[in-house]
Amino acid sequence: MKKNFFKVNSDEELYERLLDENARYTFPLPETAPVCRPNGVEFIYQQYEIAPYAAGIPTCTLPYDSLENLFTVTMKPLIESTTDSLALTYNPIVKR
Repeated sequence: MKKNFFKVNSDEELYERLLDENARYTFPLPETAPVCRPNGVEFIYQQYEIAPYAAGIPTCTLPYDSLENLFTVTMKPLIESTTDSLALTYNPIVKR
């Protein structure tokens, strides 16, 4: 989020852009469930969830290999079988 969405380098700069000052201690997960994309897991925050409306809709995609140790036994086979067509079929957010 810090580098890809907010385009800042330091934690302090990130904290200045967030609505909740407690986010510096425990960065909140989005209310919306993460989406499995072909290139990783995408986290999508709604307007006003972590940043003001003017910031837009904060999103962040984390590559699967960086999250591999966090996946459950059930999730691992799903990730391994994810392809472009599967992600497009089961993801209602993607425009066709």
